[in-house]
Amino acid sequence: MYNFMNTGIYEIKNIVNGKLYVGSTAKTGFLKRWDKHKQDLNLKKHHSIVLQRAWNKYGNQNFNFKIIENCIPEICLEREQYYIDTLKPEYNICKVAGNTLGIKLSKEYCEKLKIIRKGKNNPFYGKTHTAENRQLFSLSNKKRNSWIGKNNPKFGNGKLISGDKNPFYGKTHTKETKNILSQKMKGRFTSNKHPNFIGEYEFYHEIYGTFIGGQCDICKKFNLLPCKISMMCSKQRKNHRGWVMVKKLLTKNEEDVNIDNV
Repeated sequence: MYNFMNTGIYEIKNIVNGKLYVGSTAKTGFLKRWDKHKQDLNLKKHHSIVLQRAWNKYGNQNFNFKIIENCIPEICLEREQYYIDTLKPEYNICKVAGNTLGIKLSKEYCEKLKIIRKGKNNPFYGKTHTAENRQLFSLSNKKRNSWIGKNNPKFGNGKLISGDKNPFYGKTHTKETKNILSQKMKGRFTSNKHPNFIGEYEFYHEIYGTFIGGQCDICKKFNLLPCKISMMCSKQRKNHRGWVMVKKLLTKNEEDVNIDNV
């Protein structure tokens, strides 16, 4: 049997300005629910940011807890919604009774939010932080030590952010992003522009014949594995998919060195 006198709808009222927060309790009871509200508010972690700001401003002595209606647990949400629609409580962020955790906002609603908060509609539009505030932000970030030691993503040569610890783990770039990255990277690491370019080579294949170029060039043209070609050029292996390295051709820098030594 439920205790009908200990479940139902309540309000938290600011006695200074008359603003309200409406909620319901179907399990813990009124006193425990009120204690939970006070605990979160005193710790400054209440889910209603507007109620939290009012609590910080006016103090706990200016808020009253009051039972509006006793009802059985099965209809608590229904009755809570009734009072939200009727009293229009200012401190309720969500105007729908119940837990909104996991609800996905529609694209239409997100677009409306963008329009509402864009440009001059943004409360921070045209404003800038003062020098004092910027200095406080800087000191706060330094105290957190967010990029020192193990907190640095590059700590341990990336070992700590490998696998599922990597923020991009399990994600993929969209086609649009891939196209943008492809356009930016084109021509940057081809032939002698590649940072690891060490000269051209003469390669030979029984079917394709002779090919002259860098290691990256032959890999891209014939879809070869760079690691295998590198091992072949350093004489750690004899061939790769029928290709052999005949000889290494001198680069311009090597030619200049040889001329100076003559």
